[in-house]
Amino acid sequence: DTVIETTQTVLASQAEERLRLANQVTNDAIWDWNFMTGHVSWNEALAVAYGHKIHEVEPTGQWWIDHIHPEDRERIDISIHAVIDGSGTLWADEYRFKRADGSYAYVYDRGNVIRDEAGQPLRMIGAMLDLSGAKAAEDALRESERRLTTERALLRAVVQQAPIGISIAYGDGHEEINDRLEAMLGPRSRTAGALRSLGIFSVGDVADERPLTAVNETSGEKRRFE
Repeated sequence: DTVIETTQTVLASQAEERLRLANQVTNDAIWDWNFMTGHVSWNEALAVAYGHKIHEVEPTGQWWIDHIHPEDRERIDISIHAVIDGSGTLWADEYRFKRADGSYAYVYDRGNVIRDEAGQPLRMIGAMLDLSGAKAAEDALRESERRLTTERALLRAVVQQAPIGISIAYGDGHEEINDRLEAMLGPRSRTAGALRSLGIFSVGDVADERPLTAVNETSGEKRRFE
């Protein structure tokens, strides 16, 4: 009889099968870069998420680098090779990746370097996640906050310059008044509340076109307001 040890072959086969199954159930574009041959393979998510047909993709690291936005390319090239050429194993970064239609996707890419016993890099396996939707939502939120800040600043300017007393009461109970109303009621009205000074004690009370009175704390004079 001739007996041949097949443990490593079986384990390698099982590992490849697990990788194949993982490739099928993820939305990430998974890549496998063999440093010995320079060959880079991708899963089908590259076509689904970015439109690049697998059989048309040049299986090299240079193809990937060439599809990174020119403004991000050098930074990413330096960051990934700092890990590969160094002693690290984990790499992660964000950049813009060119789709097949010429547009760019914001991606979060991360990879793991596999080394031999001497520490030499053999292979790197990674996954590229499309962040375009989250990026668009983040930009929209930032723009909305910018517009809100601008509108609030404009409102405050209008309120301060108005020739009448103005109070803005918020649902949480705090109140903002303009300088004109403070001059009418006195300085304490800015902290105590102008509405309370006029006898309006809660948000929702209505005092429309009826005489209101308040004592000006500075002069002691009782004044009427409408």
